[in-house]
This record gives sequence, C-alpha cells and structure tokens, in this order.
Amino acid sequence: MKRLLIGLGLAVLGIVCVPATARANISWWDYLEEMSGPGPFDRRGPLGVFTIDTGVACRLANVQEGGSRWTFVTSTNCLLDPTRKGPKRVQDFFAVRLGASSTDDVSLFQDRPNELTGKVTAWTVDLRYKRRLDAAIVLAAGGGVIFFTGDTLDSHAARPTVTPLSVEFTPIGLFHRNEPQKYDGLVGLRFEQIVILGGLQASDFNSRSTSTFKTDNTDLIRRFSITVDISPFVFPRSR
Repeated sequence: MKRLLIGLGLAVLGIVCVPATARANISWWDYLEEMSGPGPFDRRGPLGVFTIDTGVACRLANVQEGGSRWTFVTSTNCLLDPTRKGPKRVQDFFAVRLGASSTDDVSLFQDRPNELTGKVTAWTVDLRYKRRLDAAIVLAAGGGVIFFTGDTLDSHAARPTVTPLSVEFTPIGLFHRNEPQKYDGLVGLRFEQIVILGGLQASDFNSRSTSTFKTDNTDLIRRFSITVDISPFVFPRSR
C-alpha cells in the first residue's frame, strides 16, 4: 500500500508540475523550456505529439549460451524500449532520439514584439547511453545536435548539444522493483538538462533581426517529457 501511494503521488506531482498547455498532449509530450531567446517550444511539431526514440545497440543483462551479450537495432529485443523481462532482458543500451517541438505564432524574440512573427520549430537529434537501475528508474547521458526551422528564419541555426544527465521515472515499475514486467515502461516521466554549445545570437536565426538576443558559449535548457512505451504492443512476443 505504501508503494502504491508513493507511485501515485510521484506520478500526479510530475503531471501537475508541467505547464497547462501539456494536458492535451499527455499521451506523449515533449517540451523544451524557454530559451533566453526564441520560444517557448511547447506546441506540437512536424512529428505530431510523438518523439521517435529507439534503441540501436543493447547489452543483455545475462550472457546467452553460445551467443553475444550485445544485440542491435535489427533485433526486436532492442528496438523501441528494449526488452525488460526474461532471458533477453536489456540493462544497458544506446538509444537515438529525434524530436521536434514548435512555438506558437509569436514574435521570434520577445524584446522585439512586433518583429518577425511566425512559428519556429526546434529539432533535436541525439545519441544517449542509458542504464536501467531497476524497473522504475533509468539514467542516461549523451549528446547530439539542435537546429531550428521556421517561417521567420532565413538560415538554419544549428549547434552541438550535450545531455549530462537524463532521468526517467516509470511509476508502474515501483511494483516490480526486483522482477521487471513488460508493461513497467508504459508511462514515464522524463527530466533532462541540455547544454547548447557554441553560443547563439539573433542574426543566427534571421539576419534582419534587430534583437539584442545573444547567449554565452553554453546555454542551458531543460526538457520535460511524458512518455508512453508502445513496444509491448508492437513486439508482444519478444517482450
């Protein structure tokens, strides 16, 4: 009963703490916290409400007799959210994520409210190393690139990124800490901090902008996600 109350409490807290605009997209929601320039990126992007996130190289928790401990994207045990139970259970894996979130039809920079109004999309592509601590907690770190497209941009600003820490909490897994089940990742709450390297300024987005927007060589943004694991339904036999 105590575990039930803790799990429900953390899940409710995670949902309540996100901005109100997220509630319509609770099935799968990805939000980049407002940067010091454009944003906030809290609307559906070209991918809809989904973010593509899949394993590409996975290390099995137990060595298979006569086989390798590693399995790859060609195996259903590694695709999407890698297998959580049984002899093909995956403990460590590398995952690729492609995400896109957009702004509303607003001015490109807040300090120029009547200049360059339109929608801008932030695209993120990254590779992360992920490790399951147990059925409820996954830690990750990695890097990639962020780039921007939109109505008011005359160039495609792009910068490398580093994700020093990503934490994913799956409440259902609280009930199976020692014996993971295939539906433990059905709903997840993910928080991570992204470091944008190289600095950005207004002219990187539009050469005609008169905004004073400029970042240092590193710009910290936070990312919040509510995730849904569809792999048990796509690959039921391997889960």
